[in-house]
Amino acid sequence: MQHQCPLHPTSLTKWRNRVGDKLEVLLEEILTVAIETKALKPHAFKHVNVDTTVHD
Repeated sequence: MQHQCPLHPTSLTKWRNRVGDKLEVLLEEILTVAIETKALKPHAFKHVNVDTTVHD
């Protein structure tokens, strides 16, 4: 357990700004590599869980 935030609160925003409009291409490449290396199986796309929990 940590009592300090491991990253600065603006880190994700700064990263998104640097990636810009290439985020979709990056995600597609990550998923392609995951399937090719068998780290992710195609049937995993049938159901996707999205967790938007935020903790302050």
